[in-house]
Amino acid sequence: MTSLDRAAQLDPKEPCVYGNRALAYANLGRLEDAVAEAERALKLNAERPYYAHAARGLARLRLGRKEEAISDFERFEALASPKDPLRESVAGWKREARGE
Repeated sequence: MTSLDRAAQLDPKEPCVYGNRALAYANLGRLEDAVAEAERALKLNAERPYYAHAARGLARLRLGRKEEAISDFERFEALASPKDPLRESVAGWKREARGE
């Protein structure tokens, strides 16, 4: 069992934990897990865990759900700091979703 799998067994009250775990799952190709974790984060707090929008967007992009992915990427862009290090990746994923 990996540390990520052990972390998945935790039930934190902090939505950012779910958002960060969702991003890790998306990067590992565990797309359905990524969507589920992102939705848990957003259910706890729709504004604060903005990484959940990026993670869910990436998972949706990989699942072929491009319009939903673009919506998630745009929500991330609206909430994240202009200097957030994930912003460049999200911009690239958004271009990919648009077929650019």
